[in-house]
Amino acid sequence: MELWIIKLGGSIVTEKQDGAPTIRTSLLSQLCSHIARFREENPDITLLLLHGAGSIGHPLAKEYDLSDKPLDTKRMYGMAKTV
Repeated sequence: MELWIIKLGGSIVTEKQDGAPTIRTSLLSQLCSHIARFREENPDITLLLLHGAGSIGHPLAKEYDLSDKPLDTKRMYGMAKTV
C-alpha cells in the first residue's frame, strides 16, 4: 500500500477580495472532484489530505501566537479555530 500526501495550500483555496478573505468554493469543488476520481481509479493508494489556512487563518494564527512556540491551552484553542 502506498501513501500519498496532498497539501492544498492556503493561497490556493482562499482569496482576499476587498480585504475580506473568502474560500474559493468553485476551485475547491473542482479539486475535490479530481481527488475523488483519482481515489476511484487508484483504490490501493492511501491519500492523506492536508490544507493550509490561507488569508482566513493568518489573522487567527497571529492572534493566538501560533508560530514557533510550544502549544499551551490558548494556542491549542487558536489552532483548532484555524482548521
